[in-house]
Amino acid sequence: MASQVGGDLTKIKSGPCKISFDEGDGHETVGHTMEGIRFNVQYDLRKRMVDEYGTNTAQMIHQGENIEISTTLAETTLKVISLVFAWGYQISATLWGWGRTPGLDGDDVGKELLIHPLANLASTAEDVTFWKTVPSNAAEVQFGVITADRVYGITFTAMIDESRSNGYLLGQIGIPA
Repeated sequence: MASQVGGDLTKIKSGPCKISFDEGDGHETVGHTMEGIRFNVQYDLRKRMVDEYGTNTAQMIHQGENIEISTTLAETTLKVISLVFAWGYQISATLWGWGRTPGLDGDDVGKELLIHPLANLASTAEDVTFWKTVPSNAAEVQFGVITADRVYGITFTAMIDESRSNGYLLGQIGIPA
């Protein structure tokens, strides 16, 4: 039976993804995630109103996009801790600290973030890449709770990469053929 809405069920995608970061020496994965990887693109639009049309919106002016990428990292490793708490400081191979003096900027901690569907194996056709991301919000970490795993919820914010062209200053998403 043909779809009554003209849809194609084979075009619906699902399944786990891996998240990796590039620090200039190639992408490194961060291990298991929980509850998936989500990204949210929020358009920053300004309403243009003119006297002729009163308070009706005459036009919308695009001012930019704000993109946030969220996931929960499940492994307690230096790599995970250094990503989630990148605004902190590595004291040694086994200690991470918080409490830097102000002044560190996103270029100092920003990393390229890649989301790759595991079902695609070596194909990168459906990858999502954000050129430069920084951790913008770390979730509460559970310690001492037997009914919950100690995991690290994190939200990253995409920043512009001035070396990229207009239209993909923040990132790109692959669309399957």
